[in-house]
Amino acid sequence: MLIRLGGLASMVGGLLYATLGLVIFLRAPNLPESIGFIQSALLILLLLGAMAAIAALHALQRQRHGWARTTVASLIAFIGAVLILVFGLGELLASSPADRTTEWYYMTGTFLFVGVLVATIGIIALGIFTLEAGLLPWWCGVALIAGSPFIGFFLY
Repeated sequence: MLIRLGGLASMVGGLLYATLGLVIFLRAPNLPESIGFIQSALLILLLLGAMAAIAALHALQRQRHGWARTTVASLIAFIGAVLILVFGLGELLASSPADRTTEWYYMTGTFLFVGVLVATIGIIALGIFTLEAGLLPWWCGVALIAGSPFIGFFLY
């Protein structure tokens, strides 16, 4: 049941990710500001889905690896996702360019950078634990490691 729900969540997440990439690609100076709103809203939805996936992966693996290892890795990944979510909410709430001051860019940029680094460490650890546990197919662990937020940070 968990694998089926995880597969469904992966497909929905992939669709949202592709939509976000298309919105970023199509965004040009002559497009309305609502495109930025849609981009921020999709980022927030993706992050909420990622946080749910981290919690489900933790629930699946905590019995196999013990409480400490899986909880620490899941907590690190979750905290990183929350920091990126703070960045996304800042983007969403700053609706006009006049709201975005230099201090605002430093603050939200710091949340994004630190969040990406922290989430990457946690997700790579979860990927390694997934490979070791053998509860999911091997490609799930490889996908977690290869699809870390650090790669997405440079695509954003």
